[in-house]
Amino acid sequence: MSLLQRIASATLPLEASLEAPLAAVPAVQALVRHLQTTNVHPYVPFARFGALHALRVGLAWAQMTKGRGEVGVLADLLGFLVVAWGGGTLNSLIASQPPFWLLSPTPWGLYVAGYVALIPTGLASFISSTAPALPLALFTAVLDGLLRGVAITLVPALTAGFVSPDARYGWFAPVLLSAVATCGGGWIVQAFGLHKAHWALGRPGVLDGGLLNTLDVWGAALTALLYLALTGGYPSLAPLSSALASGLPADLKAGEKGSGIVSHDTARAIAVVFFTTLFAARALTSAAVSWRNSLASTAGAELKRDVDEKADAEKPSAVLKAGAEPDLSVSAPKQRKRKHKKAKSPTP
Repeated sequence: MSLLQRIASATLPLEASLEAPLAAVPAVQALVRHLQTTNVHPYVPFARFGALHALRVGLAWAQMTKGRGEVGVLADLLGFLVVAWGGGTLNSLIASQPPFWLLSPTPWGLYVAGYVALIPTGLASFISSTAPALPLALFTAVLDGLLRGVAITLVPALTAGFVSPDARYGWFAPVLLSAVATCGGGWIVQAFGLHKAHWALGRPGVLDGGLLNTLDVWGAALTALLYLALTGGYPSLAPLSSALASGLPADLKAGEKGSGIVSHDTARAIAVVFFTTLFAARALTSAAVSWRNSLASTAGAELKRDVDEKADAEKPSAVLKAGAEPDLSVSAPKQRKRKHKKAKSPTP
């Protein structure tokens, strides 16, 4: 049995549990369509989806540069733009295509304006430092799932130019490059230390390992695999597509045409819901672990204090049992010297 067939068979017990999270798919479809087709304001020619991405980049940049010393505005702006555009630029270079920010001035206007509104004003830093940790983590999880999920659905069109979907491993390139698209900007910043006051070569945090720490990478890869299986454009993923089709509610498949089991918009919405769920699960797990560690630390501190208090209470008792009350105003050597002199004095 092939690996994909094993994955497909493993998903069969989960069919009954798919309907609850997939209930949000129609709402997500409408939300994504609205964000991509509606400007921030009639007089602001930037889509709301791009504005949300600029906001997320601003929050991430504020957290990455927290506690950093003063740097020049251009150096700071460069790091901000690398976070925003790094992943897409890496994918464009791999595909031998010009990056999108060379084809239009719109990205420059949007992200430079976003930088000016969020970073020099201190707005992003204020939000990231004053908002409660768990609500902020859940809010950024929703933004990450939405923004990165949509970005992942654009990767197959990029890889189709150099890898045929009909190839045996035609799915591998879009799966791998989906992780690059969503994480590449952060990797570049960490590798060159662009978030520090003095740039220096470093190591991307994802290389430290850990299930939660690497979720951005393997989560993006799984989301891409899910999207490719739903769209049905890759014959080698047919077993996985069949397993997913048997677990999808009928209303998501009704009236769909083409080679995929669902439409592009539906597959994109499902990918967004799936990736958002992963990010939210990480936020909740991290909060639970932090809460548990805090309780353990508090309990340990209280236990140490009780032990110290008990030890301090036992010291006077030990001195009284020895049959002498200490003279606190005179040191121990002086007390012994005085006793020695009294022993040598003549008896009257």
